[in-house]
Amino acid sequence: ELATQQKQNIIQVREFYLSKLQPSEPTYILGKIEILESRYFEKETDQTVQTQLDREWIEDLSEYPPDLIELACNNWRRSSKNYAPRSAGVLMESVKQEYVRRVVTYRKAVSVLGIIDAD
Repeated sequence: ELATQQKQNIIQVREFYLSKLQPSEPTYILGKIEILESRYFEKETDQTVQTQLDREWIEDLSEYPPDLIELACNNWRRSSKNYAPRSAGVLMESVKQEYVRRVVTYRKAVSVLGIIDAD
């Protein structure tokens, strides 16, 4: 009964977290990674290899929203690390809990709304 009374609030929570989970555009991802990597020593990379690396960054970061990619890049830049991240997993570690929290909250709201609407 309480959930039914709170349905509008739960819908707002669902919509808010859905908006906070919108994935980044490939150009945004590559721009952030390029800027971050340019801060560190870069070795010359064959264009074919660089294209594949770019594809992998896009694939690996495509689920993350822009604000979390930016926060992860900022966290990396401000850390004591003096090298560029070599994988999305390493880069995104500092924001992983926030991403999981958003996903879980969104899924809970969807689940509760499903239960309310089933009654």
